[in-house]
Amino acid sequence: HALGHTGVPFDSASVADLASGKLKDYKVYIFCNLHWMTPEKERLLAGLRAKGKTVVLPETPLAEVDLRKLLAAQGVHIWDDNPRDVIYANASCVALHSAVPGEKTIRLPRRAKVTMLSPERREIAADTDRIVFTPQGNGLSTTLFRIIPR
Repeated sequence: HALGHTGVPFDSASVADLASGKLKDYKVYIFCNLHWMTPEKERLLAGLRAKGKTVVLPETPLAEVDLRKLLAAQGVHIWDDNPRDVIYANASCVALHSAVPGEKTIRLPRRAKVTMLSPERREIAADTDRIVFTPQGNGLSTTLFRIIPR
């Protein structure tokens, strides 16, 4: 639950994905369900640490705010400052699910052309590094944008 409120998009993977060598390269690896340690898992985690990666294990208690601070300290791009919002993003789209009404700001990792896709379709900006908008309704809403990096 806390990951969804960090303002950072994330991928889900298993230790088996890490062992396969096919996992993308990340700055921070958070293992939510790594309760049974084996020598092979220890070796994989040691390999991540040797590459300068941050490894967070289940016994590390982190609140949402602490997790945001940890991610920011590791150079992870924080898309949204409101811990009550949830961000989903990939190379071409970003969505913000809002739990409370009011103006929102999404900071993009690079300048992009931005088009709102839902709840209405309209161009937001031809070249920007942030999306500033007010979601429709009085609280719970999801807004989807297409981003085309410049």
